[in-house]
Amino acid sequence: MKIPDSHTITVLGQKFQIKCPAGKEDELQAAANFLQQQAHDIYQNNSTADFTHITVLAALNISHALLSGTNKQAILQEKIRNVLATGEQIDV
Repeated sequence: MKIPDSHTITVLGQKFQIKCPAGKEDELQAAANFLQQQAHDIYQNNSTADFTHITVLAALNISHALLSGTNKQAILQEKIRNVLATGEQIDV
């Protein structure tokens, strides 16, 4: 049965119907493709792991990358604030 306002994605051969606002289908598909690639990379290194294990590992890897990037962004923002506050010149 099709869920209203849903889009079907596939990860490691399994199909999922995901609710998705109109106009956001391409973003959802891009996210699903990224998850599929991450999960496939893990599967290639550990083909005995089950679907849940692989997708949790992929989600953890993606979360770690996101949080690492967020932390780096916060550090850079703080450096920029310090430079602006002191009038210090920086080389780019």
